[in-house]
Amino acid sequence: MKSHHLRRASYLLRIAAGRFGRPEVPRQHLVFTLTDGRSGSGRLAHLFDGLEAVTGAHEPEPRFDALLRDVQRRPGLARDFLRFVKLPAIATLDKPVYVETSHVFGKGFFDAALDLGLPMSLIVLRRDLRKIALSLLRIGAVPGRTRLGERFLLRPEDALCIGLSEPARLSDYQLCYWHAHEMQARQELYAARARAAGLRVVEVENDALGEPGVFETLLAELDIPVSDADRAWIETARDVRVNEKRAPGEAPFREPERLDEQEEQARRAFVPMTPDPALSF
Repeated sequence: MKSHHLRRASYLLRIAAGRFGRPEVPRQHLVFTLTDGRSGSGRLAHLFDGLEAVTGAHEPEPRFDALLRDVQRRPGLARDFLRFVKLPAIATLDKPVYVETSHVFGKGFFDAALDLGLPMSLIVLRRDLRKIALSLLRIGAVPGRTRLGERFLLRPEDALCIGLSEPARLSDYQLCYWHAHEMQARQELYAARARAAGLRVVEVENDALGEPGVFETLLAELDIPVSDADRAWIETARDVRVNEKRAPGEAPFREPERLDEQEEQARRAFVPMTPDPALSF
């Protein structure tokens, strides 16, 4: 298995080499996801990957997260990664629909995909913000403070929609709570941009995926065909939990105290960075 650093270096070399050739363009129906970590994206990918016409993937190679930090400083690199690394890899797959649920797509790669004019559809996957923040905290993914936070999450200085005043004064939970708000705001902003560009955008709540008919409705909205075998798969898979990241013998997670108070303090530190009237804290 490649290390994070080797993977990054490999992608940068492929980008450099790709500029001298003509990258292959995927023929598939492309579907990407706007969401945050710990929102049920692994579960959604599992549902999609059991369908006959779909390649469903959560965090597949080539991985968005390998260049997450780079594209914050060099946004144009996201476009190069898509053109010379990601899209040629997708083009080698044989199924007509490609669905990727990586939450890193909305952390620096959406605008590049839009600029390239990709004929993509988008899934806006939502989950309660407190649940997301607590789940990030439980696995040790804290924005700007931990290894997992650095690899998969935005830092406060990367904010596009909601900045933070004095982030160093916030607790780990409050940073996770901010991150959930930032990604929710990006969902609204990016969904609006996508719809304005004529792209299909569908929305679903993670907590509803186990309910009969919800995933089937999502497939219909995305115009993805469903066979009898697919329906049987959905019945067996809709309640399966994946990517829970619980180690054997792991001590019970202790929820932080005074969550309402912590969240109110965090919201007072929020600094709106866009004129979007939908932003409210």
